[in-house]
Amino acid sequence: MARREAAARAIREQEEQARREQEERSRREREEQARRAEEEERARRAAVEQGAPDPEEARRLAEELERQDAEGRRRREEVEQLRERRTTPEGLAQVMFEAMRDLKGELFQACWLDAQDAQHLFGPRGREQTQLVQRACRAAWDAHRVQRVQDELKRSTFVRAEVPTRGGRHGAEVQGGQIVYRVDGEEKTIPLTHLYQVKDGSWKAARLLP
Repeated sequence: MARREAAARAIREQEEQARREQEERSRREREEQARRAEEEERARRAAVEQGAPDPEEARRLAEELERQDAEGRRRREEVEQLRERRTTPEGLAQVMFEAMRDLKGELFQACWLDAQDAQHLFGPRGREQTQLVQRACRAAWDAHRVQRVQDELKRSTFVRAEVPTRGGRHGAEVQGGQIVYRVDGEEKTIPLTHLYQVKDGSWKAARLLP
C-alpha cells in the first residue's frame, strides 16, 4: 500500500512539475513576443523619423492594391462570361430577359451597343448612332420597370428567342425578332427590333421597342 501511495505521489509531483514548466515556457514566450513587438515598433518609428516609408502604411497599400487587382480580375471574368453568353442572338435575348426580370440595370446596359461598337459598325455616323442607342436603351429599361410589367416578369419564365438572322449593310443582324416568355400559362413577347453582331463576334442590341 505504501509503495502504491508513493508511486501515485511521484506521478502527481511529475505532473505538477510538468505543469509549472509549461507555464514557465508560456510566460517566457509571451515576454519574448512582447519584446520583439516593442523592438519592431521602435525600429518602425526610427525609420519613419529618418524618412523611410511606414511599414504599416506600406502593408495597407499593398493590401489595397491586391484588393483592386482581385476586383479587376473578377470584373474581367464577368465581362468575358457575358460575352460568351452573347455569342448568339438567342443568348443575347436570354441575358436581356434575365436583366429585365431581375432588374439588373448594369447587366441590361452591357447588352447594348457602346461607342466603340457604333464606330465599328457605322463609321462616321458612330457618335450619332451611339446617342440613338442610349436613348433606346433608357426607353426600353423604363418601359420594363413599370410596376405592372415588373410584377408580371418576376413570375415569368423564358421560353425562346425568335431571332431571324440576315446579312445587312453592317454585317450580321436581326430585325423584327422577339423574346417569348410564359407567365400564368400564357405566352407573351418582348420585341427585339434591331440586334447587331459586333467586332468581337458577340451580339448586342440597338433597339428593342418598335
